[in-house]
Amino acid sequence: MPSPRLVRSRADEAPLLMRSPSTRLLSASGSAFAVPLQTVGLLSTLIVLANGTFEVLVVNDLNREQYGLIAALVVLLSVWALAEVVLLQRRRLSIPLLPLQLALVLQLGVVLLRHGLGVLRTPAIVNGFGPASRPQFGMAISFTPLYLAIFLVISKLIIDLFVHAEQRRANQLEVQMEALEEARQDLREARDAAEAANLALLAANAQLHGQATSDALTGLSNRRHFEAALADQVASSLRFHEPLALLFTDLDHFKTINDRFGHQCGDLVLVEMARLLKASLRKPDLVARWGGDEFIVMLPHTDGREALQLAEQIRVAVAVHVFPVVPAVSASFGVAELRPGESVEQWFARIDTVLYAAKAAGRNSVKLSDA
Repeated sequence: MPSPRLVRSRADEAPLLMRSPSTRLLSASGSAFAVPLQTVGLLSTLIVLANGTFEVLVVNDLNREQYGLIAALVVLLSVWALAEVVLLQRRRLSIPLLPLQLALVLQLGVVLLRHGLGVLRTPAIVNGFGPASRPQFGMAISFTPLYLAIFLVISKLIIDLFVHAEQRRANQLEVQMEALEEARQDLREARDAAEAANLALLAANAQLHGQATSDALTGLSNRRHFEAALADQVASSLRFHEPLALLFTDLDHFKTINDRFGHQCGDLVLVEMARLLKASLRKPDLVARWGGDEFIVMLPHTDGREALQLAEQIRVAVAVHVFPVVPAVSASFGVAELRPGESVEQWFARIDTVLYAAKAAGRNSVKLSDA
């Protein structure tokens, strides 16, 4: 059975994973990770659009006075994008940000190179006056594909980072699910072990109760249990004015059976006698082994005459029954109904008297104590 400490540690494993920094910061839907990368993607888009606009203006020699403003804007956007990644990297996330950072550095370098050359080659600066003699077609044709290539690389890296983060998040969730399943399994095993222990305890209690209330040889009630049940039944019968009778019997010449056939054979006779008695009784009746070869039967809702008839039936059943080893067995019976105002001791004295009378009458007989 797993210890409570083990079950608790396994059950706490998944919440600990949920609280781990990598799981918390790698959530693709969290602003700590998604927003900076989305910002970098947007800035890269604005940069490529601004660069394209700049090249169109340069090729067509338009709005020359805006070249410096566009250049400053593109540089600012490039620095911003790079700063977003640098700040994100300082958070020590377990994601590969270095390729994206290098791509943004390359983008910033290309922007500085292009707009630095563009400003230096503008005729207004080189000559100091007059329009350009010819548009800068060569530089525009050279840098435009480079802008697009860098933009595509940055976009691809951002997508890869999202995919990587989502895969790590899926892996973390899988680990959590495995930890939760292990915890559930441990809890199920602990519950099953507890139920098994509880059933064993109930069985042990039932066994102890049976040993305390039953005769070990015959399985009938023992004397202590019978006396307790009889006291309750006497109180009930007197309260509701219902008849109650006792049937007392012992085997004839049982000592001879033990001496001739052995005590083991005598035990078999007692077991068979107990089985015959139980088979002859109703559900509310209670039979017990009183001691040695003596048996007693409590008969609720039964008067003396009815108890006499039952005793005679049992006597005949014993006489014709084939017992193990012993060729013939008989029993004597005493029957008495509880009288109003009579104590249990007086009742037992009367039934003892009639049982001895049955023995004195030649055994294998039934005697009723008359009122």
